[in-house]
Amino acid sequence: MSETDEPRHCSGCRVHMPNPGRYRTCENCRARRVNHYRTQNTRTSVARKPLAYISELSRFTSWSPGRMDKVCQHCGALHWTAEKPVNVPASALS
Repeated sequence: MSETDEPRHCSGCRVHMPNPGRYRTCENCRARRVNHYRTQNTRTSVARKPLAYISELSRFTSWSPGRMDKVCQHCGALHWTAEKPVNVPASALS
């Protein structure tokens, strides 16, 4: 009896699988697994809540870095006053 002729058993419930095809588990075990993940995903998606609702946004204060009014003499890029670009001396910003 060759390896392909040997009767196979479901790796989940060990039931005899007369015609296993390419699956390692029987149809019942595959359906049970799908249902498990389907219900698990439903539970987690219900449990996920947004950090803030639009009606609550007024509680948060906005932050502004100010105007971008400093011009780089080397490339003409605009920068904020408090920003110091990498590898550009502070004297290069007007």
